[in-house]
Amino acid sequence: MTKRLQPHTDIVNLDPKLTEDEEFAQHMAESYPHVAEGSAHWTWQRHIFDQSGWCEKENIQPELYGHISDAPYWARAYDGFVPNRTPSQSGWESSEAEMRLRREPGKWNDDGLTLARLRLHIRQSVSSREPFLVLNMTSLDVETKDKLTKYRLTQLTLDEAIELAHLLLLTVDVARGPADEKTVV
Repeated sequence: MTKRLQPHTDIVNLDPKLTEDEEFAQHMAESYPHVAEGSAHWTWQRHIFDQSGWCEKENIQPELYGHISDAPYWARAYDGFVPNRTPSQSGWESSEAEMRLRREPGKWNDDGLTLARLRLHIRQSVSSREPFLVLNMTSLDVETKDKLTKYRLTQLTLDEAIELAHLLLLTVDVARGPADEKTVV
């Protein structure tokens, strides 16, 4: 049996060989022998038993979101499901794409320089219809200056990411200046 309850409950010594129904019946026989099976009190105790406040990390998705059976195609296969203390924020992540940054401080090592990096990955929570993009930066810790620290910059909806991509390209066009326009001084 996999049911584990928080320490404050009165259900103890759970036998891993019992089914959940057998485990509940044993609990009721030991803790509430006077309660008749099928009574309102029995049903109430069963609800308490079934809704224990404990869920192991690897069981968040199957126990709380069992209706979502398939991970998105872009999710990492080996550890793509990421549990969160707020279960509805648990979800899937892709691998990170990185871009080395030349204008941010890196960290000197014995063998060379570990460059600062911009990191981007896809994330989708179990409660979301659409994924979003997470943009992080790994750079030298500004306070200690002795380690690289990962900073979360922002989370973008897919539409926001498209808008940002267009804005970046437009900004680059303006910065480079059009070849066919005359510069007015």
